[in-house]
Amino acid sequence: MAGKLDRWADTVTRLAGDEAHADNTQDLLAALKRSGKLSIDEMTLLMINYLREQKQSVRSV
Repeated sequence: MAGKLDRWADTVTRLAGDEAHADNTQDLLAALKRSGKLSIDEMTLLMINYLREQKQSVRSV
């Protein structure tokens, strides 16, 4: 199922004219979820926290 959802998300992103690329940390969290090491809630919380940290480290120009 993850493969179908990944393809759907990629298609929606492409059709919206956006570029979204997962980095190594995002790929790792998704892999841990797929392997059953993380629940969906755990993966979501870690992803949200990671993305917030990434956003805070970006400076405006």
